[in-house]
Amino acid sequence: MVVTNFELYAEVKQWGWDENPHAFTVERNVVWQDGAYYLAELAKEENIALGKAAKDDFGLRVPLTDGKIDLIVSEWISNSPNVFGRNFIVDLGQNRAITKVRVIPGQTALNQPEYFVRGYRIEAAHENSRDVWRLLAERPTHFNLILDTQVDSSWSVIDEDGVDSFREARYVRLTITRQDRSNWVAIGDIEVFGTGFHSDGDLEFQFEAQQPVNVGRISWDTDLPDKTTLRLRAKSVSSEIQDWSETASIREGVQYSGVEPVKGVNIRADLSSNAAFSTPILKSLKIDYDPILVASSVLCHTRPNQVERKKIVEVEYFIEAMIGVEDHGIDFVELNGSVFEDIKVDINGQVLTTSEYEVSSNPDLNTVRIELLSTIRRDSRITITGETRLFVDTRLRAAVGSRLQAERDKYLNWQHGIENPLESWDLQVVGLPGDLLSSIEQSSSVVTPGSSDASFVSFDFDVDNISSSAEISIEFYSMNGILVNRMSEFGNAGAYRFKWDGRSENKEIVPPGLYMYQISVEGGGEAGLRRGTCVVAY
Repeated sequence: MVVTNFELYAEVKQWGWDENPHAFTVERNVVWQDGAYYLAELAKEENIALGKAAKDDFGLRVPLTDGKIDLIVSEWISNSPNVFGRNFIVDLGQNRAITKVRVIPGQTALNQPEYFVRGYRIEAAHENSRDVWRLLAERPTHFNLILDTQVDSSWSVIDEDGVDSFREARYVRLTITRQDRSNWVAIGDIEVFGTGFHSDGDLEFQFEAQQPVNVGRISWDTDLPDKTTLRLRAKSVSSEIQDWSETASIREGVQYSGVEPVKGVNIRADLSSNAAFSTPILKSLKIDYDPILVASSVLCHTRPNQVERKKIVEVEYFIEAMIGVEDHGIDFVELNGSVFEDIKVDINGQVLTTSEYEVSSNPDLNTVRIELLSTIRRDSRITITGETRLFVDTRLRAAVGSRLQAERDKYLNWQHGIENPLESWDLQVVGLPGDLLSSIEQSSSVVTPGSSDASFVSFDFDVDNISSSAEISIEFYSMNGILVNRMSEFGNAGAYRFKWDGRSENKEIVPPGLYMYQISVEGGGEAGLRRGTCVVAY
């Protein structure tokens, strides 16, 4: 990949592909065309059933799509001449434009040439109509060891000009329609061929800098027809993570979130399509980067590393920052992983007064941001102390930022810290989980919309003992059972708060009176339900 560098706002630079985008790419089922990347078209003899699931008429998996015909282990043997009506279904995973089917005999049939399919019917079903089977090919009497719908001239899908055409379907069913009174049948592999684009593909890019840099926003431009998707992932060129599946997707225009500074970034684009003749298009990819760092090195760790579940505990977070003369210096610190209260800041053993920094929290993102009123321009140890309450094991990461950089580049480009190799930034939670849904703490029983002192009512509660993200919701009903408002969010175990201002989902003030509310945890049954009432008065 050729690097294109140009100044955006003085120092921040941008990398992207130019007219020769192939120098540092790894591609699978993807092609470069007209200045963009597309899914490649299927080759004429490309088996789209390879590696897909195949089952017999009893619903049992059979090894007929593994690309092998090995004796017994990679073939199906009837063990009887009674094969009439036996059938096999291949699931292609999604609709494909099917043009041909071929059935390869198993090794047993090669050793015993009489063990071939003597009559067949091949049908296909669309993923939206699984039980409606439409004919692809049929031959009541078949004499060849290999079943090939093209060679056999048995294809039944014809276009208006009388030429063999395709049928879009997800499932392919082979049925044996003739048997021999003495010979078995041995099938090695069922191959399916099609036209259109590959269903998925990927490509990798590598951005390499001449020196360590702070990576900023990663942006791209795409065309996404219906039933197509494209996602990108990013990691440092020095990352120890080899499997891309362990790297989370990124959103367009969002900053790189890996540890920094870095000498480069690997980007992987995954293209997929659930429509045979549609492909996502990746038209451009750009990476902002700043050769001037916030700090030359930012090492982070926390103490203690073990806390009691749901107990309010004091945590110290340590940031060892090495700041060179060419670095921006530190004006902002952000902790990511939990919200803290009663925060105190210490720099090199000197406790700052509350007038020397400002704190803002975002419970939705589990972040705390500290803005220092004076820039840190030399090597320093920053100690942040605060109280938090945890329900699950938490990784507490930190990032630092520069006010000068933010003003210059029109956005704050965080430099993400590195875990101190001699310490840990993980907080392990010990203790048994509590109830799925705690009792509800309601700030008031009355809400008066628009008033100065009772304009909303809040509902505080804990969700515990869940292992994955679930929808947490609150619904408000009038006394005649009509839903007037609903609020929800997706989250894991933790503390939650909803606020209601006495308005409907249309932002209209509801009539005065008694209202019922119900708080629920998705999939929690009765244990995940709490109900109560509140009054709207004005």
